Amino acid sequence: MRDLGLWDKKVENACRRMGILDNAKADLDALMKQVEDIAETLDRELWSSELAAHKQEMGEALTLGEDETTPE
Repeated sequence: MRDLGLWDKKVENACRRMGILDNAKADLDALMKQVEDIAETLDRELWSSELAAHKQEMGEALTLGEDETTPE
């Protein structure tokens, strides 16, 4: 807001009352890195879960296929 020229005492006091004034001190690069790390972890977990489900489906399909081709 300072960069846009919108910062004044009224805005500062409002931010202080809302409890968000300390957010201006945050390290944006560190926060972005943390968000990216979390997203990558979630992507890996999702991919792993989807891969396991796919392997199970393929195993079941192969088992069904074997049952149908086995002579009685």
